Amino acid sequence: MLLKPGRTLRTSPYRPASSAVHVLAVPLGTALRGPLVAGLGARETLLVSAASIVLLGSAAAGTARAWRDRRQ
Repeated sequence: MLLKPGRTLRTSPYRPASSAVHVLAVPLGTALRGPLVAGLGARETLLVSAASIVLLGSAAAGTARAWRDRRQ
């Protein structure tokens, strides 16, 4: 992307935090995956992963809804 002289690029303040999460997620997932699959098995690991995604998503949605309702 080219900018004209004197212009600055505006970016989201959340971008560095998002990048940090993505940079840490890959090695952390790799480190946890082996022992988890060895201990639980492949099928159970996928079930635990799916359940944790659903729980995390539900918690995030509940938090967002409570925050929105408080602001109104």
